[in-house]
Amino acid sequence: MAEDIRFSKKAATLTHASARGKVKRNAGNFTRGSQLFHHEILMTWAGIRMPLYVWVGTAVLLLCVLVSLTFKNHEVQLVLMKLYAEAWGWVQLNPNKPVNLTLPSGQMVQGTMSMVPYHPAVERAWAKAVQVSISAGLGAAFICVPLTVWFVDFSKRRGTDILTERHERGAVLVTHSELLASALVV
Repeated sequence: MAEDIRFSKKAATLTHASARGKVKRNAGNFTRGSQLFHHEILMTWAGIRMPLYVWVGTAVLLLCVLVSLTFKNHEVQLVLMKLYAEAWGWVQLNPNKPVNLTLPSGQMVQGTMSMVPYHPAVERAWAKAVQVSISAGLGAAFICVPLTVWFVDFSKRRGTDILTERHERGAVLVTHSELLASALVV
């Protein structure tokens, strides 16, 4: 019996009636515009998610490394104390709450919560924190921009490969000569 062209697993470019060769831009099967909008949002997020996760992870890693290398004793606590004092003022709690502020020299300064963000040691630590944060963000961008360019290129190539992959659904369209050869050898 002749070898069936559908199951021969011979390398051949097949064209199916249902092949996904071109992406249709009009999604006619959606019943509401909100479904189409939701689908577009999900597909966009699927493409953006991995580069975004890599960038955030790289920025956090660089931030941790730079903080551990840059900050001296008690400077991290001063930055956290500034954030705490800013949050305290934002929710309008008692600005005269007494606090003890430990400086990098080990000296303890007594004051109020409203004084904390304006103490010179806190301002210096905050300026250093802003500089380290910007450096981590820029470092992550310099590392991740080439990775993102590679990822976009890889995704486009993989998307093209996926569109050319053929899955047999329905009739197989083959050349006339292949059809005759298969039909005549019975």
